[in-house]
Amino acid sequence: MTEFTFSKYRAVVFDLDSTLTDPHNYPLRASMWLLEQCTDDVESVADEYLKHLVVNYRRGIREIVEGAPYRTPLEIVKRAMMESLEAVGLNVDDSVIEEGTRLFKWLHVETSTVSSNVERFLQKLQDTGLKLGVITNSFEKHLQVILTKLDLLKYFSCFVDSGDVEAFKPMSAPFNLIVDCLGTKAVETLFIGDEYYADIVGATSFGMDAIWVNNRGGDLDEMISRYGEDTRPILVVNAVAELEDYL
Repeated sequence: MTEFTFSKYRAVVFDLDSTLTDPHNYPLRASMWLLEQCTDDVESVADEYLKHLVVNYRRGIREIVEGAPYRTPLEIVKRAMMESLEAVGLNVDDSVIEEGTRLFKWLHVETSTVSSNVERFLQKLQDTGLKLGVITNSFEKHLQVILTKLDLLKYFSCFVDSGDVEAFKPMSAPFNLIVDCLGTKAVETLFIGDEYYADIVGATSFGMDAIWVNNRGGDLDEMISRYGEDTRPILVVNAVAELEDYL
C-alpha cells in the first residue's frame, strides 16, 4: 500500500454517524421502547427483532441504490420497523409505529456526541488549508443540526444529505454534489467513513481515495472479496483520531 499523506488532497469529506459522531446506538433505545409497547416479554424477541431491523433497513437503502424510487430515511426506518415486528410475530397500532419512528428520529439528534478527539483533528486539518465537507445517509436536515449542536459546523463548508439529491451513498449523486460544492475533482478529494458499502464502495466508485474507519471489527479481506479490489481503501484505522499521526 502506498504511504499515505494528506498533502496530496485539496479537500477531505467525512461521513457523519460513527465517524465524526458517536450516535450511542440510538436505534437500540428506540427499538426497546417500541417492543415494550408490543409485548411483556421484550427479552425473548429483542435480539431477533434487532437483526431483522438492520437487515430491513439496509435492504431499503440497497433497493434505492439499485433503482427503486427514492424514499426518505424516515420512511425507510418506519417500514423496517413494521417489517421487523411482523417478522417476530408482533402487531401494534399504527399510532405506536408513528410514535416509535418519531422517537427514532429524535434520539438521533439527542444522543449524538463528538467522537473521541475528532474536534482536535478537524482543527489541525483546517489549519493545513484543506477544505472540509460531510455526506450522510441519515435523516434529512439533521446533518447541520447535529454539527451545530456539537460545535463542529465551523469546520465545514459543504454538506450533503440524501434529501439534497434524493439518493443515498454509495450512489454517485451525493459525491458529485459535494465535489461541486468544494470546487474540487474526485481525485483531489479524500473520503473518510465507517460503513464499507455506503462510504468506501461509494467513494472509490466515484474516483475518490477512501479511508475506512473500521470501528466495528470488520474484515477487510472479506469486504474486498465481496465488493472488489477496486474498492480497497488507501488506509484502514480504528478511529478518526488515529489520523492525527499522518498530519
